[in-house]
Amino acid sequence: MRIPNWTRREEEILALMRSGTCCKQMARVLGNSEATVRKQRSAMMHKAGVQNAIQLLWRLYGVPDEALLKKTQ
Repeated sequence: MRIPNWTRREEEILALMRSGTCCKQMARVLGNSEATVRKQRSAMMHKAGVQNAIQLLWRLYGVPDEALLKKTQ
């Protein structure tokens, strides 16, 4: 499932998340504070209807919903 209305910054954050980059490193790369990156990531999770970053990546990159539910319980 791809969500078509990601901003350019959200796409950058997704790419960094997918590569395993932590918030502190993302902030450094993007030139933002860590708090800003966490806020942006939280807004992205809300857009996608998930509760955490792992679920966001699973939802976007193909883990079935059944697995999503089992892994997060």
